[in-house]
Amino acid sequence: MTDVTIDSPHDQTARQVRGTVGIVNEDEMAAILQISHETLATWRTRRRGPPSIKLGKKVFYAVADFGAWVQEELQRQRAGACPAKPVGRRLVHVDDTQAGLHVHY
Repeated sequence: MTDVTIDSPHDQTARQVRGTVGIVNEDEMAAILQISHETLATWRTRRRGPPSIKLGKKVFYAVADFGAWVQEELQRQRAGACPAKPVGRRLVHVDDTQAGLHVHY
């Protein structure tokens, strides 16, 4: 049987406000990058992932900063500075040659 999660009105309001402001939380950013929450936290402590902001005890990511970070990664990788980043036992390549941006593992 599949568990169904129903967001509380508070969760829905919080998501709506984050969307209006242009930020995502840690879980949402990890899902966007298709990496674990732990990997994202490690990147943050090593200052190698997308820029983050801490509000209270929570960590958020500005969508505009994420887009700029992806573009920087593309330029860096194209320049040959680093063709791929190790993520656990995988290499991650960011490719924008197709329609839209794609993260390849």
